[in-house]
Amino acid sequence: RTFTEPTQKVRKATLVALKRMAIKYEGTDKIDNGEVIRAKAADRSIEIELEALTPNTTRMRTVARKDGGLLVDSATAFEIISQTEKAIGPA
Repeated sequence: RTFTEPTQKVRKATLVALKRMAIKYEGTDKIDNGEVIRAKAADRSIEIELEALTPNTTRMRTVARKDGGLLVDSATAFEIISQTEKAIGPA
């Protein structure tokens, strides 16, 4: 999902979404043009990549994987994006 918002605003909204969903924030890693937020829920490892495309445009990619396997939980990933949208508020 791409947001017409600065990366810092999307980051704050993402952390609000994780808290609302009771998903444990584990840390952040820097990447080129952005960061990866790591989180944990039950037996799922979650990675949320935020990439600044422009100063006012941020691409968000979310992957939730079952620990120790290749199973991808797209429903959880989608809900994190949805809750982030709600936290950002109306355009």
